[in-house]
Amino acid sequence: MRRPYLCVLLLASFACKPIPDGPTGPSSTGSTNPSGRLAYVGTGNQSNLQVLLVFPDGSDPVSPINGSFNNVAPAWSPDGTRLVYASNRGTWDIYTVVLATGEISVVVESPRRELAPVWSPDGSRIAFERQIDDGSSDIFIVNLDGSGEINVTNSLESERNPTWSPDGTKIAFEARDSDGQAIDVIKTDGAERVRLTGANGEWNGVPVWSPDGRRILFESTKHQGPLIRGDDREIHSLALLGAGWERHRV
Repeated sequence: MRRPYLCVLLLASFACKPIPDGPTGPSSTGSTNPSGRLAYVGTGNQSNLQVLLVFPDGSDPVSPINGSFNNVAPAWSPDGTRLVYASNRGTWDIYTVVLATGEISVVVESPRRELAPVWSPDGSRIAFERQIDDGSSDIFIVNLDGSGEINVTNSLESERNPTWSPDGTKIAFEARDSDGQAIDVIKTDGAERVRLTGANGEWNGVPVWSPDGRRILFESTKHQGPLIRGDDREIHSLALLGAGWERHRV
């Protein structure tokens, strides 16, 4: 099936981001680092899922992580020297790899499933989603050394796929309940959670910030019927106007 992408739109430069499929699918952010390489998930020459690096023209594909485990959801460090990713070498935990040496470090390791890690703009923290006792997920933030972990959302809904605002003060994410899936924003200390889109039978997901932090692109089924999960999705934009956000269909 064709995989839709969020790409360069409007006047802002957005990083292309494939739609998450879950823990065993290509749930990564396809983004480039300063060297111009794209990080993505594929099988390469192995049967398990691996993080791969490639130039945009498809040349020189390499895998920076060895092993027989599934490694997914890569995200670049701000300086482009490391990747953070999720691996099932344990129970879906969060790791980093130094690209120059291949050195792997554990960031988060627990009996629960952790996915969708993303680096803070200053490189000091990682946001990620964790499955909790009732089967839903919350958004957590942790220091790079694994200390200072906090549950940012801590709600009865299921929150997934966090993404940092460019200034590092807020996180946008997907919020799912029985009515559908919305896009919410919250401060990194867990305060001032704001719902930017309604659920109301819609599926809204894969939020991406503009570099100036004044727009968020996301995918939506708003005009396509309730909770369609195939290719029939639209690109919508949220623009920060004054104290509120205004939604537009792109």
